[in-house]
Amino acid sequence: MTRAGRIGAWAAMLVAASAIPALACASCLASGYGDRTFNIAYLWMFVVPFAIMLTIGGIFAWHAGWRLRLPRPLLPSQRTKETT
Repeated sequence: MTRAGRIGAWAAMLVAASAIPALACASCLASGYGDRTFNIAYLWMFVVPFAIMLTIGGIFAWHAGWRLRLPRPLLPSQRTKETT
């Protein structure tokens, strides 16, 4: 094991040993304004799966050959002159 590996292992053990128990669950800590009527954690639970699906679908679409095709600006010689 290299010296960097040993230092990393010791650092990981120190971080794991210094963990303290949580004082509240994640959704209670993230409650807006202290009232527990609406939690941002629930919003994330609903939004993140759709974001992951859209990301994976976008990657598949990109590899399938779908690209964003923006219109190219016309060259001055291709532009039509307006005459009135």
